[in-house]
Amino acid sequence: MLRIIGHLFATAFQTLGRILLTAVLFAALGAGAVAFVASRYTQLQWPPTQLVTVALIGVAALAAYAGGITALMISAVKGLLGAAKLVEREAAAPLKAIGEELEGSKR
Repeated sequence: MLRIIGHLFATAFQTLGRILLTAVLFAALGAGAVAFVASRYTQLQWPPTQLVTVALIGVAALAAYAGGITALMISAVKGLLGAAKLVEREAAAPLKAIGEELEGSKR
């Protein structure tokens, strides 16, 4: 029982770390894209205007959300596929045993 709980905690923290890393990476890419576009279409001024700052924060937040949700969905699909493979193995085991038993009785 403790082994299963330990595995669940390890998997949860690994997934949480992957989600946070992906969210931070996407936020940095989104903010960088806004800063690049703003510097190209406005005069190069630092600090940026209030409108550029609001756009930068908004796009970074949306990009972080998109990255986090993407990582979460990938983890969920991997878990679902793993569960489906386990069910397939468990369901096929009795049939395989019966087949082997029938082949053994024919010999």
